[in-house]
Amino acid sequence: MNRFIFILLLIPAFALANGGAPQPKVTNSTQDCPSLYEAKEYARAREACVTTAEAGNSQARYLLGRMYEEGDGVTKDSATAVKWYRLAAESGHATSQRRLAG
Repeated sequence: MNRFIFILLLIPAFALANGGAPQPKVTNSTQDCPSLYEAKEYARAREACVTTAEAGNSQARYLLGRMYEEGDGVTKDSATAVKWYRLAAESGHATSQRRLAG
């Protein structure tokens, strides 16, 4: 019985000593979003911006609004553009506020 408990205690310790489970590659979406947009890699920019925008980043929300307003890598959709502009504007993003007013 003691041997069994000892082995159960060793398994997590061994896993931690070896770095635990492999971690997925994490990209810095906060930086990737605007740089991919500027590079006109719109499909990748959209993916990075959505991740960052859902975390509350107003610049990413603004860029998503631009993509949907202009049709950059997505189908033009005024309602979706307004949604993203509004979310950015509510957090104080001045350019988004101007785009909504226009």
